[in-house]
Amino acid sequence: MRKRLFLAFKAKAQWPEIVGEKIIAEDQRHLTLVFWKEIEPDIVLKAFSDLKAKTHPNMFSGQFDKILQLPPRHPRVWALHACLSDQEGFDEYFEEIKKFLSYKKLFTEIRKQKFLPHVSFARSKDVVVDKIVLPLPFILSHLQLYESLGNSTYGVLDSIALQSS
Repeated sequence: MRKRLFLAFKAKAQWPEIVGEKIIAEDQRHLTLVFWKEIEPDIVLKAFSDLKAKTHPNMFSGQFDKILQLPPRHPRVWALHACLSDQEGFDEYFEEIKKFLSYKKLFTEIRKQKFLPHVSFARSKDVVVDKIVLPLPFILSHLQLYESLGNSTYGVLDSIALQSS
């Protein structure tokens, strides 16, 4: 059975209280790298297992520096822009992942806009953001393979713990 899967970093922070509709639970917040709309899970699980055996990068950290409403033309998602401390290292690792997934025939560059590192925290227009104080430090602690379960909930299918530097 085909499923909606995605590859993302688990995002950890001292999350402020956010009030509104359709708030994404703190333990569900992540920075998405690759999204597959409909795909056979076994294919991606095998590739992730191979990736797991191949790579163990350091954790990434940084600060959320802006509150975003996405997409810009018809906003329906609230997010925090991620400004990474080691942007070059992050970009290199992301490229490595894309090359690996391309080799496995699981990645094709279809994104027209530039990659925007962000973590969504609500899927609604009605959200109170006045308690969010920026900059807000964060850590990306795990590279995880998620399944979208609906209603802004996600199941972790597999995970790579990143090394602390």
